[in-house]
Amino acid sequence: MNLLSVIDMIAEQYLRRFVRRVPELEAIWRATKAKGLDRLSLREINTAIKAYRQERKKRVSNSLLQ
Repeated sequence: MNLLSVIDMIAEQYLRRFVRRVPELEAIWRATKAKGLDRLSLREINTAIKAYRQERKKRVSNSLLQ
């Protein structure tokens, strides 16, 4: 086990012990895991965000033209 793994493990243990769980976030985390979205790479996440922003920009532009 390398040093970063140990640090991650310690941080996770701290969070589990001292941070209050929020039911709304718990529901989001469960849904994300069920859909397999918890395994997306950073590149995949950034690509999805970029596509969403482009689509939103189109919708806003179209609604302003009407």
